[in-house]
Amino acid sequence: YFTFKVPSGTWNPYLNPPSLKTFEKESFLNIIRDIPKSFLNEIPLRSSTLPTGKRSVLVKLYSKFLKSPHFPSWFNKKRERAKRKCDKIIHKMIRKVKFE
Repeated sequence: YFTFKVPSGTWNPYLNPPSLKTFEKESFLNIIRDIPKSFLNEIPLRSSTLPTGKRSVLVKLYSKFLKSPHFPSWFNKKRERAKRKCDKIIHKMIRKVKFE
């Protein structure tokens, strides 16, 4: 959600500027649901006292965070930082273009 892709081949950053992927809550939670079990073992969650596994604990944790009043400001701040970085990279690419 904080990265962009530059199209391959002929591309005009002024006519078709790259954009960041839009955030979709369910899509994000599905990514969490599909995390490999080996990766989940590395996450330091205390789930041994809970009847459910780490995956469901993570999904609940992120679901609560996404509904919290803190998420929009956190996400927007991260998003703005990513947009500035995107613009910086694009301008750097434009400066490297050699016109013949």
